[in-house]
Amino acid sequence: MSELNYRLQVGLRGLHVLTETMEGKSHVELAALALAGGSRVIQYRRKLGSTRLMVEEAAEILKLCLTHQALLIINDRLDVALAAGAHGVHLGREDLPWETARQYLGKDKILGCSAAAPEHAAAARAAGADYVGYGPVFSTVSKNDAGQVKGLSGLKDFCQAAGLPVVAIGGIGLENINQVMAAGAHACAVISAVCRRQDPRRATELLVRAVNGAGGQTAAGCRE
Repeated sequence: MSELNYRLQVGLRGLHVLTETMEGKSHVELAALALAGGSRVIQYRRKLGSTRLMVEEAAEILKLCLTHQALLIINDRLDVALAAGAHGVHLGREDLPWETARQYLGKDKILGCSAAAPEHAAAARAAGADYVGYGPVFSTVSKNDAGQVKGLSGLKDFCQAAGLPVVAIGGIGLENINQVMAAGAHACAVISAVCRRQDPRRATELLVRAVNGAGGQTAAGCRE
């Protein structure tokens, strides 16, 4: 099994925690708490700040991820991902063209793409993506540009048509994470459910337990 396929099988399925500076904690602090709580995928998501700062923070988070045998994916910024040596990058439909990103990443880095419809997933597959992010499944206050709520039925239909592992995002928490996994998601990505909690580590522990209980440790997320 190649290194990348191993990451897909073992790493990408489960709980992804996207960092946000909330409750007075830094991106690095939140990543550390999420990793201590059992998350094995951290997505570094900083919208403001210098590129130098982003690279430095990402490098710090990468060290934590390696200690916990976890993956670090950078949101939006391929340059930061490459400079920090992260495991991959996640790009939206308005970001760098996905085919270009794959060329720079090479074959051994993870490429995730945001998709809101089956045709977006088809474009992601053609570009060499390893997974697609889909949402918002439920209403969310964490992303102003999240788009129209898709619901569980929309998620189920998309998972059946995507042809790639699907990471669901948007309004996911303890009250609905089992439903999201049952709808066919390979992983759940959260922001508020961890970063806006008084105890992010404990919040992560509960979410990881719920995802694992829903089958989050199986290999269904591995690309055939």
